[in-house]
Amino acid sequence: MGFADSVNCVVGFPRWTDRITWSGPGVASYPASNVSVYPLSQVWRSTGLGADALMVVGSFDRDRGVRLVGVCNHNLTLQAMMRVRLYERAPVAWTVNTTTDVITATGHALVNGNSCIVYTGYGGSDALPTSTPQIVRGTVYYVGSVSGSTFKLYTTQASALAGTGAIDFSTTGTGTHRIIGPILYDSDFIEVWPPVFPAAEYSGSPEWEENNWWDGKYTTEQLADTAWHRPVLLDRIYLARAMTVEFLDPDNPAGYVQAGVVEVAQGTQLSVNFSYGAELGFRFRSVEVEAFGGTKSFLRKNKPRRFTAQVENLPDGESLALIYELQRQLDVDVPFLWVENPAEPQQWLRKSFPVRNRLDSTGIRYTSYASNTILLSLEEVL
Repeated sequence: MGFADSVNCVVGFPRWTDRITWSGPGVASYPASNVSVYPLSQVWRSTGLGADALMVVGSFDRDRGVRLVGVCNHNLTLQAMMRVRLYERAPVAWTVNTTTDVITATGHALVNGNSCIVYTGYGGSDALPTSTPQIVRGTVYYVGSVSGSTFKLYTTQASALAGTGAIDFSTTGTGTHRIIGPILYDSDFIEVWPPVFPAAEYSGSPEWEENNWWDGKYTTEQLADTAWHRPVLLDRIYLARAMTVEFLDPDNPAGYVQAGVVEVAQGTQLSVNFSYGAELGFRFRSVEVEAFGGTKSFLRKNKPRRFTAQVENLPDGESLALIYELQRQLDVDVPFLWVENPAEPQQWLRKSFPVRNRLDSTGIRYTSYASNTILLSLEEVL
């Protein structure tokens, strides 16, 4: 079942963020490997805004169940799109024989009809081979004519299974080429910024004269003073060995795309949601100074969101397997992704963010037979 099928809250645990090795084009001082480590200010930054510069590739340490992804502290514009894909196998290097169009990829483990994508290294002169039709990084292809470590590439699954109409290569390209497949999950390109304001007839919606009346999204000036995070909730758990995250943001005024962390987790949805009386707010850090005459001046600082709630009648086994283990393994220093209501995409940007357990987090209260009460006390990671 997908997380969005229920309003119950989701915690990004078990968490695999630090079990992934990332690669991709990046500025030397802001490499792709930064998206697996904190602080959020230690970002990955693309080398430009072209499509070849905007894909990062992650390889898990082993097969991991994935149902929750979050791109945290990004600079993507309101028109940006993103795409998440999961793969059954880790990337492997490949070369091509231009006479026979046969590709050699030792250890690929692909079979006829499997879907895949190809890409190349990230040096300035690296380029995929010239072919007819021309192969493109990130485009879905299919393998056929598999024999041991060799195969051919096809544009459709039908032609791959039939072994006819293979892609014709005329050069071997430059750099190290890699292939990943089969594709397990593909979000396709989705909006980074979903609508956040209610329909026009409700209080709080934009006025007719506002530019965002039609789409209900934030405006550029409304984005200041906040680190933004985009969760991606999958329809089920996928046992993956690799993943890619791609972006489209050709008009980004910064001239690049950057992200602080890509949180990746199996994720767990509580079987019992938190009780009424939960609180979502901010811990204000701004400094106020009052002069003798009463005039006030301020030093504004970023403020983390806080969420506190009580979950009652959570089954004993779930309390121990989830909350006890989350607090034991992550303590108060390791972040994880929090989604307050997965069935409410209009509020994802407000209610989904990376958090840590607070020091005042409590344990499990044995309040009745075989069911317990837990207290969630979480604070956003800045």
